[in-house]
Amino acid sequence: MVPSTNTGHFPETVIDAARLLRTAPAIAPAPQSLPRLGNLAWVYPYVGAPTRAFEFYDANWAASFFLGGTVAPLWHPSYAFLRHTERFKAYVRAAGMVEYWRAKGWPELCRPVGADDFVCD
Repeated sequence: MVPSTNTGHFPETVIDAARLLRTAPAIAPAPQSLPRLGNLAWVYPYVGAPTRAFEFYDANWAASFFLGGTVAPLWHPSYAFLRHTERFKAYVRAAGMVEYWRAKGWPELCRPVGADDFVCD
């Protein structure tokens, strides 16, 4: 596969994402059977597979490719539902963000809860 020159995405991935978006707001009958969308995973919540929206971040983490900018979309209002999941909490803990926040200050959307937990809105 060769990335599309005008979008930076593989054409097949763009086609899959567009096909899925055309079915919205229908709920995917088997979310795990949906195609992998890479950084177009933001499509998943719109087709009834919200937990798959985190795949892109998990894949980057698994490949030891973590850059602070990579998580920027997680702070967009449309991703608020993800910030309420244990998966999000595990991710930001593993990335060292919680440790950093405790030392330097909490971001606007997050706050500590007790000694060992936190929430992000």
